Amino acid sequence: MKIACRLIAIFTVALSLWIPKEGKALDVSSSVILDRYTVLANYAVRYESGYLLKNGQFKVITSEILDPIFYDSWLDFADISGRPVMLADLYEGYKFNGVLPHWVRSRDSFFIGYIEYVIVAVKGKGDPNPVPMIITQPRSQRVLAGDYVRLFVDAAPVYVSCQWYFNNRPIPDATDFILDIESVNKADAGLYSVAVFDNRKRVVSKKAKLTVVDPVSIKTQPKSQTVKSRKNVALRVAVAGTGPFKYQWYFKDQPIARATKSFYTIKKAKPSDSGWYSVVVDNGLSSAESADAFVTIAP
Repeated sequence: MKIACRLIAIFTVALSLWIPKEGKALDVSSSVILDRYTVLANYAVRYESGYLLKNGQFKVITSEILDPIFYDSWLDFADISGRPVMLADLYEGYKFNGVLPHWVRSRDSFFIGYIEYVIVAVKGKGDPNPVPMIITQPRSQRVLAGDYVRLFVDAAPVYVSCQWYFNNRPIPDATDFILDIESVNKADAGLYSVAVFDNRKRVVSKKAKLTVVDPVSIKTQPKSQTVKSRKNVALRVAVAGTGPFKYQWYFKDQPIARATKSFYTIKKAKPSDSGWYSVVVDNGLSSAESADAFVTIAP
């Protein structure tokens, strides 16, 4: 794997810089090559190698966009995105021998595949621990009553805690990144949000609106009728459910152009207008078809 080979090379170079002298280890922090992986807006990952300067800034030596075949997912890099990192074992070896006296590491380590990293910073020049952040916000949804709903949030770092809220009130035991609601009803409609936090900072997501929709049903069917030629014919339907509704009238199973309201009028009907009429009503999540109404145009 390309990343692993690069890390082995960095490990070898870094060890060659560790030269204890007369029982006192050298400060080699200005010579240690570090990595930095940054998640980009298009979900690509930019890899950079460089040095961590005494002022805490990262000086880039090389930079490239990683080929996706070398990593499973950009989410693997979310926790360390934009932060200087090094192999966890290498850092601990350096610190044990006192050769990085001015560096501090993140409280937790992070894995990319089987490779364990720590985030590093110059002491007093930055906090190496990632602050909680929301990567993917919970999404508003419009669902049918009785359906299953899943709300979720992607957050970093992976060790943050979370708490879901419904209309600004905490939901008991809703402390996972995923919130499942079985068989939703009208009482579940409202605003959902989630807070992600560690022992230092708390971040609250945007509110996601859950709209619970009743399915469409036909309450009043269009009526069959006989009308004299050259008279107007009026067909109507009444529906129940959650709107807005879309209507489409049919004549002999073919859609009628521009017949998209709860009523359909045949102006100055003629014998060729005789036949079966029906309407389909839709609210975006469900639909219902009326019974057929037979219209007879008498001479």
